[in-house]
Amino acid sequence: MTDPIRETLQAPERPVEPDVAFADELFERLREEMGHRARPLVLPRRRRIPNPSLRRVLLAAAVLIVTFAILAAILWPLRDRLVDRSKPAHDVPAVVNGRLVASRAGQIVSMEADGSGEILLTDTGRDYSPAWSPDGRRIAFIRSSGRGSAIWIMDADGSDQIQVSDQGTMVQPPIWSPTGAFIAYSDLSSDAETGAIWRVTPDGQERVRVTTYADGNFLRDWSPDGAKLAFESDRDGDVDIWVMNADGSAPTNLTQNSVSDWGPAFSPDGTRIAFYRGFGRPKHGGWSRTAIWTMNADGSDPVRLTDGSRFDIHPRWSPDGRWIAFRADMMSKGAGVAVVRLYRMAPDGSDLRGLTDRETQALEFEWSPDSTTLVFVDDDYRGIAVVGADGTGFRTVATDPTVIGIPDWQAASERPAG
Repeated sequence: MTDPIRETLQAPERPVEPDVAFADELFERLREEMGHRARPLVLPRRRRIPNPSLRRVLLAAAVLIVTFAILAAILWPLRDRLVDRSKPAHDVPAVVNGRLVASRAGQIVSMEADGSGEILLTDTGRDYSPAWSPDGRRIAFIRSSGRGSAIWIMDADGSDQIQVSDQGTMVQPPIWSPTGAFIAYSDLSSDAETGAIWRVTPDGQERVRVTTYADGNFLRDWSPDGAKLAFESDRDGDVDIWVMNADGSAPTNLTQNSVSDWGPAFSPDGTRIAFYRGFGRPKHGGWSRTAIWTMNADGSDPVRLTDGSRFDIHPRWSPDGRWIAFRADMMSKGAGVAVVRLYRMAPDGSDLRGLTDRETQALEFEWSPDSTTLVFVDDDYRGIAVVGADGTGFRTVATDPTVIGIPDWQAASERPAG
């Protein structure tokens, strides 16, 4: 059987004169492959193109067109085998920004990122610190009572509210594991001097205390693979950064020194930990300044990223790992009042940029799931605002005359359900 593709590739070796029979054979094959009637090639027989070189060019062009058409007809049905469609393109984010959730005067509310569409989810007046589950379908939060406080879970629309933790003295904000299989939190003593770390399942069936109450143990983060917990502890005398397995085993001090370290946060790839360290002459039992540092996840290669001219605290990695944002507290020399600003920088400390001005009191903050925006509490916990990672697009999205708690941003699926 003849191979028309091989014959086509060898076509320049044919006589210069147009071979109508050969062209018709190719179009007949194309018609069979494409499953519809193809118009046969009809070349003029009476009028000759006087220039032989031009004839060669036209014939070669016709042959190439036919070749590409045949290849397309053969390969198109195989496209799903040739392309791995299970992997998303690199420039398509895994998630998009969903709704904000926050506490307003002890009630949990959700809203769109621009503040519209607010929905009341709880109305007890005793709920705060809501946190979206990784899949964006549930919300963990703290509910207080006269006997203390506990971790509760509800669906995204406020339904199916259940208590999942034991009643604690002073329960701290819940932190979901990356898979959503567990929730970890700290429970502090009444004087906030000591605390234990707990781990619970979202259905409340498993409740495990993974540290004792003997020291000040304050949970900060899960590792991206869910295998470890990062926390602060003063069990060795000063406050250091520790990690342990998610079941509480193998606690390891990563910053054994004579200064204090706080706020560990894993990078999205789990290789580095950002934190802040006190230095300078201690004042009133504290430190005169703090700076942002990073280190490897095993505590090696510590690097200072900021110069320590401010109180730089609470480093937060952007979900894509491109930036580290942090809060900087300082005193205004002219007015003698506290100034609290948001900054962001690259993981090596370069490209430092202030995101808010000196008039904006940017307090607690979180990144948007797509790493383009930060949401934060403003105006002495009486407003919620957003600003772009490049410092543009500042706007207030919610206000309240009483108090608004720390907002959290839902990570929604990149494709609508169904």
